[in-house]
Amino acid sequence: MSFLSLVPALVTIAVALVWRRVALALFCGVVAGALVLAGFQPLPALAGLGRSLLHAFTDADRLKIVVFILLIGGLLELISASGAYLAFGQAVGRTLRTGRKARLAAWGLSFCMFFDDYANVLISGSAMRSVMDRNKVPASVLAYMVDVVALVASVMLVSTWAAFEGALMVDAGRDLGLHGSLSDFFLRALPYHYYTFLALFLSLMVAWTGRWFGAGLDDHAYRLAEEAEVAGEGAGARHVVAPVAVLVGSAILGLFVFGVRALQAQGEPVTLIRILGAAPSVEILIGATVLAIGVAAVTLVRDGVLPHRHAPAHFGRGLGSMVSIGLIVLLATALSQMAKDLGTGLYIAHAFERFLSPATLPFIVFFISLLVTVTTGFSWGAMAIVMPVAFQLAGAQSGALIPVVSAAVITGAVSGEHVVPYSEKAVMTAAACGVAPLYHVRTQAFQTLAVITAAGMAFLLVGFHVSLVWTYVLPAAFLAGLHLLFAREAGFRA
Repeated sequence: MSFLSLVPALVTIAVALVWRRVALALFCGVVAGALVLAGFQPLPALAGLGRSLLHAFTDADRLKIVVFILLIGGLLELISASGAYLAFGQAVGRTLRTGRKARLAAWGLSFCMFFDDYANVLISGSAMRSVMDRNKVPASVLAYMVDVVALVASVMLVSTWAAFEGALMVDAGRDLGLHGSLSDFFLRALPYHYYTFLALFLSLMVAWTGRWFGAGLDDHAYRLAEEAEVAGEGAGARHVVAPVAVLVGSAILGLFVFGVRALQAQGEPVTLIRILGAAPSVEILIGATVLAIGVAAVTLVRDGVLPHRHAPAHFGRGLGSMVSIGLIVLLATALSQMAKDLGTGLYIAHAFERFLSPATLPFIVFFISLLVTVTTGFSWGAMAIVMPVAFQLAGAQSGALIPVVSAAVITGAVSGEHVVPYSEKAVMTAAACGVAPLYHVRTQAFQTLAVITAAGMAFLLVGFHVSLVWTYVLPAAFLAGLHLLFAREAGFRA
């Protein structure tokens, strides 16, 4: 482990900033990692690069995510080509007549999609684009809100995240002789998810006031969001609501049905958090999307909104529009594996060991987890790397800090996804909202950095034994003050 383990991430970030091509940046990062692993010998590096890419492009779990993304693209294009989004915007616009109402509606819709973050950003972003356009709300603001509010999945017991987080904590705790259920560990860490709750607070302020730190950066994003769309004859809001309702409803039902069956087959106790952990979530989302596509196609063709001979072409175009997103997901997988092979996470953790004390431990763990996500682009990978290390550090310092450092790992990881354009969620959010990934991250950068600062403050306060209430009040007051003093209107009416 050495400083060279950071080279892939540094190369990726540099190329993304200079050329603004996320896929190219990821590929360059993987190439750099292969060179480092091979000791900068060209032929072994080339062989290592081939193995890394082959592993990433044949990873079954990642390929399932790509299939889900492609199918969502096909569904969204079917609806868009029919003009149903515009009809939906016109129908909703009769109620949401101001930018404030539109922003709050987008925030609320995203909050209601708490069961999965990927489905959240893709559905909420695409469904609200036409509504935002009608109310002159820039697409960059929509992207910021749905990207942040999608974090709610990480703090909901009924979500695809809860079981993963709980399993990581249980496994890390077992090594220290700590025993408890998934829900025990999850719920004890919940009060300390400072970044998540503070980010939700600031995004709600943006939705209410119509002001943010990204003002002056969003004009181009708004032009990208504009569409020359005409409502098809007979198109209505129902042609958006019906497939989305089928997708969400069947996904939630599927998670519970298949989760219970899996637990019963394994002879495991049936609890809420275990149900969601046992369910094959991505496969269920794929099945739910296929059902939604069927509903959309049947209703659009039956109602004469979209000619049946045109439907396959539009669906294919939607699939094609998401190919680049799928490529980024697979290349990000290769970069994440490269970081793991180089021991990047452990290097970062050991680099901070000398600064550790019980008071500073939560803050340093939060920062380490953030950096590991930046180097890998994948928050779940960062959690898996940092959680065992954080538990060992907490056990050596003070076992009472276990719930705090658990939350520090999780929130540090998710905050890292908001500062790099190659994280899967950033890419999906940008695609759904009609902005480029690098542009999306750049426009929300000041919001993100403000919340990272506030969350860091909270972890320092809790480390110094300040009461839980004040660890929220002081950082929230800091964010509110920044917002009132420096946030500006972004060229849309409140």
